[in-house]
Amino acid sequence: MHRIPPRRFIATALALGFALPAHAGKADAPAAADKAERPLIETSYLIAPERIGDFVLEANSYDDKNKYAGAGFRYALKDHQETRFDVFVYPSGRAPQAEAIASGMVDFRGSLEHAQQAGHVRDLQFLSDEDFPLDAPEPAKRAAASDAELDTALREAIASTQTVGKRLRMHNTMVNGGFPMASNGYLFHRQLYFFKVRASAARERIDQAAFDALTDLAARTLVPAIEVANVGGCANANIVIDPDAKPDEMAAVLVRRAAEIQGENCFKDAAGAKLDEKSKGARVVRIDFSPSEWKSE
Repeated sequence: MHRIPPRRFIATALALGFALPAHAGKADAPAAADKAERPLIETSYLIAPERIGDFVLEANSYDDKNKYAGAGFRYALKDHQETRFDVFVYPSGRAPQAEAIASGMVDFRGSLEHAQQAGHVRDLQFLSDEDFPLDAPEPAKRAAASDAELDTALREAIASTQTVGKRLRMHNTMVNGGFPMASNGYLFHRQLYFFKVRASAARERIDQAAFDALTDLAARTLVPAIEVANVGGCANANIVIDPDAKPDEMAAVLVRRAAEIQGENCFKDAAGAKLDEKSKGARVVRIDFSPSEWKSE
């Protein structure tokens, strides 16, 4: 079996900052059987802090009769009474990030067009639809000597672990009052859920550049702070590596799978999710699923 050079493995681990799962290699039969018996998600706990920096949670909503719509959390920001920031967190499932976002954006645009057809808004205009990294881009740094050892495939694997969503910039007109509005929406896929951020403001109260900067800040502040802790079969994860693969290929698989496993935020039980600790100073929405609602894979 090929071994990944220690220096390369360390560089990869440091670049991502995550711990590896307990099992790496070929899944054993008991683990595979347990995984097949449990649905992907049995219960999700949506944890929204009451305060995130200068953002304060004003309200939250959830209808257990419409659980697939998820929960909504409305935040206010000091000195910005012209707008509120709504974060909608709703089930998505296991899928590659790009694939999930593409599907989610079709539904997102469709809901906006439906709102216009229903008469809730008018003059809907899409200004731009662009990739939006959850982490703010950092200034380019000169590559260190150790970075030169990471080949293109491994660098691409590391880059693929970053959360990249979409930003949809819009204008519309309020039906009541006829106010021209600026409206931005963001969509991310993480922890087996979609995170959608919406904010609108009258264009006479804030210019477009300032509004974009404000909503960018809101998305990058609120989304990472709101957590979905999942309990179910998704906690039974393994990393399977082809023993005949080249060292660089092994490293790339290791990076991607470890990031995927960590990113699903799954636990075997509620105790493992440390809910007592995480719920302090936060509102928690619990969503229970029946075995038939999620497949084991």
